Amino acid sequence: MPNAFYSFEFMKDYVPEFFNGYFELNYHGKQLAKYITSGARSDGLLNISADDFFSIILPTPVKREEQQKTSDCLSSLDEVINLQTQKLDTLKAHKKGLMQQLFPQEVD
Repeated sequence: MPNAFYSFEFMKDYVPEFFNGYFELNYHGKQLAKYITSGARSDGLLNISADDFFSIILPTPVKREEQQKTSDCLSSLDEVINLQTQKLDTLKAHKKGLMQQLFPQEVD
């Protein structure tokens, strides 16, 4: 049986978190789309050669420190977005409560 899955481990010169954005945006998938073929049995599995897979390009700073700084910056922005989303949800709930107090619905 051929290998269906590959697993990867980053080399010491790379910060794994740096690559999260690429995978979240499917950056690799957009490059691989031109190589993917469907199996003969039409079983929903997608086939791609190892050579094609390893031909994708993920622009990466050479220095590990720069990768780390970029990763830290993006993680910090994610935290700010999450906190602002929570704040917005809380304010919406508060508004809803105020609206229900100001305009109570009559029950028949």
